[in-house]
Amino acid sequence: MSVIEALENVKQLREATSASKYHKTKEGESSAGDLFLHPPTADLVKIIDEYVSVTTLGEIDGLLQHPVHEVRTCAIAILARKMKTKDAAIRKTVFDFYISHIEQCNGWDLVDISAPDIVGEMILETGDDSILDQLAVSDNLWRRRVAIVSTWRLIRNNHHDSTYRIVEKLWNDQEDLIHKACGWMLREAGKKDRGRLNRFLKENYSKLPRTTLRYAIERHEEAVRKEILKGNFPEELNV
Repeated sequence: MSVIEALENVKQLREATSASKYHKTKEGESSAGDLFLHPPTADLVKIIDEYVSVTTLGEIDGLLQHPVHEVRTCAIAILARKMKTKDAAIRKTVFDFYISHIEQCNGWDLVDISAPDIVGEMILETGDDSILDQLAVSDNLWRRRVAIVSTWRLIRNNHHDSTYRIVEKLWNDQEDLIHKACGWMLREAGKKDRGRLNRFLKENYSKLPRTTLRYAIERHEEAVRKEILKGNFPEELNV
């Protein structure tokens, strides 16, 4: 049985449709043309677990061309799992494959379940984060989202410089999905070092998209959030 056949067995819809409350599927939107089967999440995880060891990169390549979103979800999740091997050569092959197929990760969720585990992990291994700068200036929305979301793995390992640098490269981006991702990563960095986040927000308040700012301060106390949104930064926030 193939991944596609396994999904067919657990799908909740008789026919795939473009209906999704989580993705922008109308013409001209970021996920236009995507189809969804809406299988139960638990079944999706089981399929990924079952096929991770037997699915080749060639098969993943084919799955990533499929119009059904959950087929590509399985493909990219399987690829991310393959990054967990102890074989450095395989990890490099997975990384290179991913970089060359980012355009097929055409959904915010596909990026988010793969970028930290693949790109972020390779950066930790090599110490070279220059790929983030290359991705951040791409014309492709998903490559730019990979650039910032990949830094989540770095943040969790107490490396924050990449996050702040990539946010600066992306704060003039026109896409809401980038504004949200930047704010999310800033919030994650703030969990580790609130003082640095506050100083960054104060220094760049006029440059940050409003959405990015709101996401970045979600963990701040309500009274503090209200002041920051007005551009007020009490001195005690900047230590």
